[in-house]
Amino acid sequence: MEEFSSRGEKADENVSDDSDEGDENGEDKGDMAIQVDQFFSELDIDYSRQRKRLLTSGIKAPRRKSLLPTHLHSVMGNANLRLARGDSSGAVDLCKEVIRQAPHASEPYYVLATVYEDTEDKHKLLQILLILAHLKRSDSDLWLKAGDLAIQLQDLTLAVQCLSKACRLEPKNVHLHWQQANLYSEIKESKKALETYEYVLTILPNTPGRDYVECSKQMARLYHDSEQTDKATEALVRAYSLYPSDTDEEAINILCELYIHTKKYQEGCQLIIGYYNMLSEPRPSISTDFESLPLTTALRLSMADEVDDIPRGAESLHQGEEQGEDGMTLAVPENLPVDLRGKLAVCLIHTDQKPPESLLQPIYSKPDQCGDLMFEVAEAYMDAGDYGKALPLLSSLVRTDRFNQAGVWLKHAECHHMMQDMEAAALSYHRVLSLAPRHTDTRLTLATLYSQMGLTEDALALLEVPSDTQEEEEERGGGGEAEGGGVFVPQSQPQFSDIRVLVHKYTLLVNEGRVEEYCAVGTQLLAFLFRDTYNRTDLRVIMHLGPRKRNARLREMRDEFSGAYQEQENILRMDEWWKIFVTTCQGLYSLGTQHHPTMLHLALCAYCWRKFDTPELYKVFYLFSASVCFLMDETTGCFWILRRLCLRVNFPLSSSFLIR
Repeated sequence: MEEFSSRGEKADENVSDDSDEGDENGEDKGDMAIQVDQFFSELDIDYSRQRKRLLTSGIKAPRRKSLLPTHLHSVMGNANLRLARGDSSGAVDLCKEVIRQAPHASEPYYVLATVYEDTEDKHKLLQILLILAHLKRSDSDLWLKAGDLAIQLQDLTLAVQCLSKACRLEPKNVHLHWQQANLYSEIKESKKALETYEYVLTILPNTPGRDYVECSKQMARLYHDSEQTDKATEALVRAYSLYPSDTDEEAINILCELYIHTKKYQEGCQLIIGYYNMLSEPRPSISTDFESLPLTTALRLSMADEVDDIPRGAESLHQGEEQGEDGMTLAVPENLPVDLRGKLAVCLIHTDQKPPESLLQPIYSKPDQCGDLMFEVAEAYMDAGDYGKALPLLSSLVRTDRFNQAGVWLKHAECHHMMQDMEAAALSYHRVLSLAPRHTDTRLTLATLYSQMGLTEDALALLEVPSDTQEEEEERGGGGEAEGGGVFVPQSQPQFSDIRVLVHKYTLLVNEGRVEEYCAVGTQLLAFLFRDTYNRTDLRVIMHLGPRKRNARLREMRDEFSGAYQEQENILRMDEWWKIFVTTCQGLYSLGTQHHPTMLHLALCAYCWRKFDTPELYKVFYLFSASVCFLMDETTGCFWILRRLCLRVNFPLSSSFLIR
């Protein structure tokens, strides 16, 4: 194999020597060029024969570095010359001609890449680089350059493919694999990104550890986004245990956030206190061995810091706290970031410790800038049941422009509510509704609060939230009442944003004994429950059909939103819906004959709906529905209901179920 290369070099020398001698002797240059071409052609043939001979002998012969045929060398030289003179178009034309005759040669593509790079034609340059990279498969620089250009053109998928080729060629190149993992993260390929980051950790050098920590932080973020909190914590703990001196504050912040998220408050305290070495040595006057005590006991004996200046709204926050006894103290460094101050305070509160005032003072002094941290501390106090300390913090926040929001007011109201300050709680809940009118839970809570305070009318007014359909019907003067002849005319059922509001209102009206009003609300609730049958006018025909035909008829009128209401329907149990049905029908009967068609229609809807046909309710359900039909002279419906009951079970009929 060395013979081939030396032979080629000698041939080049002979050609150059011959040409020099020819110039010196004045020989014809055209004849010399023909001789040179013939020599290279013979050399190519001889090289091909030698390579085939070696391959047949089982020896892997090397390929030539260039696949450019000999007769095109002068063309490529002319293309390079034109490019040097600034004739880019001429160089491109010559390169295209070379590519046409020798498409596997790489030399013309290098010239084209230079031309397109000079003209800043990135799209054509990327195409040329991809061709070059496939021709020179072992050149990782070409794949890397193509990948960088694809990133500039926002073609991240192609960039990942190029970097994957480069990574296969250089499996120990940390920079390439790291860049590939970052691209996987950008295109939301979290699994591949995590696998690549794990591989990067295995090929990282032992020193320094900053790269290991940075890679672990990226992995923790990806694990957290994919809701794998345990693995995210494991990645950062491993980095901190291996390189504690190279672990930065950002990694500590992320790890502490993960501890808080998983309610590992003890570990969070140990992490921050240990990282900043905040526990001082025991004082000589104390003989207790604090090193043998658990962290919670040592902290309980430590916190005695006093700060005279307490922010507005937090005057009563630390009143009544006992001074720390002689022993280990918690020395809070001045350079401790406010984020870690807040997280340490949250962990201390959840471990039944008293955060020192020097820890929280920088947070309390800037409620506009550190309001989110104050809110987290207030939530920690609320979780611990210390509403008296949470309330001043929330009061400070709601006085700011930035945190005058519904969520902060809601916590403020809950604090007053838990402290049995009903009037203040009602005012705060009302403020929440003014900022978030569609917050149903707050509306229900405030209505209950008004009811407990004896403000029934205010509670009912609060629960009066008509939908758009109801407003249109009111403008038209429509309603679901009986018209001439005592015939029920069903209206389009209202679209409820949350059925809980109507249920709460119905319960309140029933407790107050306001029959006409709770019947109206009960009819709306049952219209929602019987949404597949409520608008039908052929219920008397449907009730005679068998189960299969009846279900087919009902599916014809089922709208596309019927299934979406199933979750709201499940708010109440079936026996609770049955109680609403019975109470509403009894109320409608007691109101007079003008409401009897509505009662009959509800009974027919319930019979066709058949969800009350359960082992616990079917007997009383059939008798109740038959009683309604009998009282309304609907003898056909009464007959079919009783017939089905008699076929199902031999149950003695009784008049005790008739509506009185």
